[in-house]
Amino acid sequence: MTDQISITALGTLLGIFVGVIGAVRTGKRDIKSETTHSVKMEAKIDNISWGVDAIRLDLKDQGRKIDNMDQRLTRCEESTKSSHKRIDEHLQLTETKEGM
Repeated sequence: MTDQISITALGTLLGIFVGVIGAVRTGKRDIKSETTHSVKMEAKIDNISWGVDAIRLDLKDQGRKIDNMDQRLTRCEESTKSSHKRIDEHLQLTETKEGM
């Protein structure tokens, strides 16, 4: 009977030992998995951050282009207004000469 108790105790101890080793391995795998997941998330966040920065730069560039076009449009409007005044003056002179 002592042999049966010894074998049972040895089997129980061996089962506990294997269970503890399995739990430690599972814990290590979980840590590796969480670390890998965390690194992937950080990489994705960095990519998003770079994308946002690129969009900001594009928006600034578009703003500059719009400002430049606004200035050019203003100059064109001023030039057109000046041309209309000259044309009107020329027409008035032509009408005055013809009326004489």
